[in-house]
Amino acid sequence: MKLKFGIALLVMIIFSNSVYASNLSLMNATQDNLTAFTYASPVKKAAITLNRYIGLREVEFTINDNIPTFGGMYLDESTSTLYVYVISEEDGEKVRRVLAAYQDEVHIELLQGRYTFKEMMEWKNRLETLFDDRTLVDSIGIISLDIDETKNILSIGLETVDESKIEQLRQQFQALEIPSEAVKIVETGPIILLPKRPDYFKIILTVMVITFAIILLGYLKLKDKGPL
Repeated sequence: MKLKFGIALLVMIIFSNSVYASNLSLMNATQDNLTAFTYASPVKKAAITLNRYIGLREVEFTINDNIPTFGGMYLDESTSTLYVYVISEEDGEKVRRVLAAYQDEVHIELLQGRYTFKEMMEWKNRLETLFDDRTLVDSIGIISLDIDETKNILSIGLETVDESKIEQLRQQFQALEIPSEAVKIVETGPIILLPKRPDYFKIILTVMVITFAIILLGYLKLKDKGPL
């Protein structure tokens, strides 16, 4: 009975430590975001402000309609310039109004866009279905897929590029109803994976829990045996 209680206690300790670690990571992530904005350069603050205004969440494929023809943005810290793609002049004026607080420190360069970010997100979502066909991915050598905000275009990276692979991709674009001119095909070369940096906090926590478990179980076994 005591042994079972000890095991249950151990499980509770491990669970509570896991929850603590998760909450700590979440707290640090929130603090990092706040700190990053507080100490960011003016041009980065302007980019974050605009990103919040349009509600851009690329991972979830969501963006609001505050600036309907927004087509992406990028920055140059060396010149404190924020480049923003828009299609309509009206949306260009909206961008300037949203970033009016930074006008003395940041140069806002409006670029003529061809595609909206919402369109490119939808096309990227369709293109990601190609990764379901491993035979196709391996035969073409698809390495990456992203939105190139510096060019207002989608970008597909291949390990090597030749006419045969380009033609295969164009057929896929047509089947997915994506204009081929909206996708840039680039040669990336092979991917070299770097070793992952160890999480020392988790390693130390795991060692502590295992050590405690060994001591606790050893103590409970000795206690169950009674005096010699």
